[in-house]
Amino acid sequence: MVSDRIFFGGFASGLDTVAIIDALIQVARRPILLAELRLATEQHRQSTLTQIATSLSNLWSQLGDLQDTSIVNSRLSSVTSDTDNAGRVIATVDSSAALGSFTVAVIALATATKVVSGISIGAEIDATVKLDDAGFAIPPTAGTFTIAGTEFTIDPDVASTAESASAVGSGVDREATLENALLTIVPDASGTFTINGVQLTYDATIDSIDDVILRINQSSAGVTASYDDVAEKLLLTADDTGPALITYADDTGNFLETMNFVDGVATPIAVEIAGVDLPSLNDVIAMINDPIDGFGAGFATLVNDSDGRLNLLRLNSDVQVGSGADTSNFLAMTYLLESEPGGGTRTSVRNLGTLAPSVNLEDASLEISLTPAQGTFTINGVDFSYDATTDSFNNVISRINNSSAGVTVTHDSYNDRVSIVADGTGSTAISLTDVTGNFLAASGLLAGTETLGTNAEYSINGGSTQYANSNTVTDAVAGVTLTLKEVTTASVTVEVIPDNNLIKSRIESFVGQYNSTITLIHDATKFVEDGRNGALFADFGMRNLDRTLRSLVTGPATGLSGEITSLSAIGLNFGTVGSTVGTTDTLSFDGGVFDDAVQNDQNAVRKLLAGFATSVSSPVGIGTVISATGTPTAITDSGTYEISTTNTGDVTVTFTPDNGATPIVRTGTVSPSEVNTTLIPGVTLTFNSTLTTGIDTITVTATEEGVAKALYDFVGSLSRSGGIMEARETEATARIEDINDQIDRLEERIDRRREQLIRKFTQMELSLQRLQSQQAVLNNLVAQLSANRGAS
Repeated sequence: MVSDRIFFGGFASGLDTVAIIDALIQVARRPILLAELRLATEQHRQSTLTQIATSLSNLWSQLGDLQDTSIVNSRLSSVTSDTDNAGRVIATVDSSAALGSFTVAVIALATATKVVSGISIGAEIDATVKLDDAGFAIPPTAGTFTIAGTEFTIDPDVASTAESASAVGSGVDREATLENALLTIVPDASGTFTINGVQLTYDATIDSIDDVILRINQSSAGVTASYDDVAEKLLLTADDTGPALITYADDTGNFLETMNFVDGVATPIAVEIAGVDLPSLNDVIAMINDPIDGFGAGFATLVNDSDGRLNLLRLNSDVQVGSGADTSNFLAMTYLLESEPGGGTRTSVRNLGTLAPSVNLEDASLEISLTPAQGTFTINGVDFSYDATTDSFNNVISRINNSSAGVTVTHDSYNDRVSIVADGTGSTAISLTDVTGNFLAASGLLAGTETLGTNAEYSINGGSTQYANSNTVTDAVAGVTLTLKEVTTASVTVEVIPDNNLIKSRIESFVGQYNSTITLIHDATKFVEDGRNGALFADFGMRNLDRTLRSLVTGPATGLSGEITSLSAIGLNFGTVGSTVGTTDTLSFDGGVFDDAVQNDQNAVRKLLAGFATSVSSPVGIGTVISATGTPTAITDSGTYEISTTNTGDVTVTFTPDNGATPIVRTGTVSPSEVNTTLIPGVTLTFNSTLTTGIDTITVTATEEGVAKALYDFVGSLSRSGGIMEARETEATARIEDINDQIDRLEERIDRRREQLIRKFTQMELSLQRLQSQQAVLNNLVAQLSANRGAS
């Protein structure tokens, strides 16, 4: 640690002691400079190791992708046909499909079972009641409509009103208490009054006009109260439209009298206006048929729908209906606008009275009422419930369609019928049961017509007719799925060809990563005559890594025979024989050679890349395993099984892979003389008739191993957690930390040396200063003596 002491060098000696100390320290720092050079070298080595480790990890990942052997067997399909049959058959294939072609003819498509309600489920129109209660699916609007140029008007619904006979005061304060509101008639202190049979209270000392209005509006009186500040009057408006007048009376107290609704002897004096209902359909028909303002008798009539009910409106003349100036939807809600001219008449294209699917079932105008309001039913064994007071028809069918019942329910608003169609095809019937209540009966489904579905019919290569309960056929040709879209008039041809694109893409990725990794290793271990060697030039382990990888890439696979035993047979090589030295360091891939290899022997290509087979040795040890036969199926590595048994039959099996991967442990129990096939899947273990405590060892040897598999295992031993590269990086980190510790110790030593030098030079300066002071004193004494001698 550098001293923070203030030091004034050379104040006595005149020497530049600071420079002298710095020079001495620089000499002493030479070991530190050498250590810092070693540190920089080690950091460069560590950085290079990290880059190589990352590249090897990426290579391991690429090799892992090549272990998916199914992609070697990838297939493509194509369907060829004449123009008329294009798109009528779709084929998809998986890796198990055989290469080649076949023909398909579609004779009939599979259909689904269907139930359709036999009658319209909505009630017929009630022509005698006002339009908005008649059962129209489309709510009516008042206004005008036009037939053959003649305009007709449907007056709107109007509610009854009752209003104060005159102003209740002058400058009335509606927010003040009634006794202080400046009402002309002084209110009694409290009391009750009745509106439409509902009794309400007031307290003149507490309540204002607004308070009483709020109380009225929150009651069940069926009116809305308001106050006109200009006219100073109270207004009551019925909540329901129609001619019924509002009834009112003071019971105790005189609130209504103060509002000028009754006089002093309780006689009603309010201004009352009776409301008006919308007309009925009969009223509108009579208006159209009016001989003076309309077209005369018989022009508009109700006629029967398909169920024999008066439920359609007919104009007995082929006339123009509707105008852009119409403000009523009468022609739309009677479906006359949709009717086509030219037939001599114009008739509703839909039933006037139909199901209203979006309102509560109790108000949905069902022909058959739901009794009781709540109930349950089942479809294909799935339970459903409903509540007519809260559920709409749409709510219920949505629950059905989103359930596991396997059907789709639809309401056809045009024909007012319900259909239920099985989600799957085939001749299976749909099971429908009302458990409690009568929802299915009211929907017309129980009495509906069921049409059973049919099976698909097709033939392969002109053979006999085959059948399927679906239009998606998976068992006609192994590995091929046929989707039948339409009946064909001529056979179509399905061809299955290899799809090498995915595996070739993965091989290309491996080749690119391999070359990138090897380039890093070459650069790290290179020798340069000018001395600027690679960071790992002297690392013989890294040099061996390069050679090992190349050997694995170029060497033959273990246990394979035939023409495809090395990667060169599928297009991977470092250049042709006789290539110039220096041009054969880069691995290349010839996709055409690969395609030919797959075409000639696809299974051999699969084995070359990722094939793996093993054999097991006889057990060795002092345990109780007599024999081991078979081939392990739960592992894909060579290694050693250690079977530990106890005399009570407890068994622990530990497999330790040769590639350094994590051991696999299984436990179980056995009996004397047991023949076990579960402790090591694929291997049959036979135990002694007497169980003893001990350990047996079984060696698993690879009898067949693909090149990519061998590369994967080798690179995995380098790259996996706890592997060689991690250990190398850990060693480099330890060396860097050690050098840093050395530098820290040397720096501390230098700091101490500097402090020592400062103290010594300071002491020297102080000693010189004292000598110089003594010399000055002596000089003064000599001078005085000389002066005294001269004076005598």
